[in-house]
Amino acid sequence: MHVPLQVADGSHKFKKDVPFELIIDYYNFDRKLRFLILDFIERIEVGLRAILCDIYALKYGAHWYLDANLFKNTAVHSDFVARVKSFCDECEFQFIKSYRMKYDTPPEPPCWMIMETLTFGQLSVLFENLKGGVQKSNVAGHFKAASPVLESWLQSINSLRNFCVHHSRIWNRKFAIKPIIPVKEGWRFLDKIEDNTNWRLYGILSCMIKMMENVNPSSDFKPKSKELFKDYNHININYVGFQDDWEKEPIWR
Repeated sequence: MHVPLQVADGSHKFKKDVPFELIIDYYNFDRKLRFLILDFIERIEVGLRAILCDIYALKYGAHWYLDANLFKNTAVHSDFVARVKSFCDECEFQFIKSYRMKYDTPPEPPCWMIMETLTFGQLSVLFENLKGGVQKSNVAGHFKAASPVLESWLQSINSLRNFCVHHSRIWNRKFAIKPIIPVKEGWRFLDKIEDNTNWRLYGILSCMIKMMENVNPSSDFKPKSKELFKDYNHININYVGFQDDWEKEPIWR
């Protein structure tokens, strides 16, 4: 990918008119944006755990995640259950130990305990592997999406999260795992959708904001991100997919 600060000849040399201070500013901007995004993803993760637990436990009981009949791919489900059992056997979490000291049928703890031990990626795979139906649609509905759309959002968010936690650059990055951005009336939340919207950061962040409209409507992600953009107004955010009139989009107001 062509980097605007470097000479476009593959040498990775910086342009002569690029001051070192500007390079540091780009680095600091990217670092602060990653921290801001991780905080937002944390809210999404907590919300997903709670909603998934509530909806499925009320219908299928506290140990619904052990029921292979609820899942599309039995091999993926078997692997998931095996990982859960192995984790419970080896973990030092007191709430897991306390459950096993008191109960032995089943030896695996209820879903609200297990959800606390899953990574965002595992949550994403768990949701994707659930069979379609009323419960799955209800979970997706809490995040203002259809089930297949939410699946794509979770996958793309997990990819973004991995870049953030591993301190990888997200400015001017093309993301291979792209979220579905709805274009149908009633589902659409961006007026202007370009060819690169869903593989740039702007598209993923827009989906994340849409997800949290019901779950955490008082989120401070938008004002904090706008403040960051203002502090670094010399950083070109077009390279993360933000169009010149992005603040006019209702979802970003």
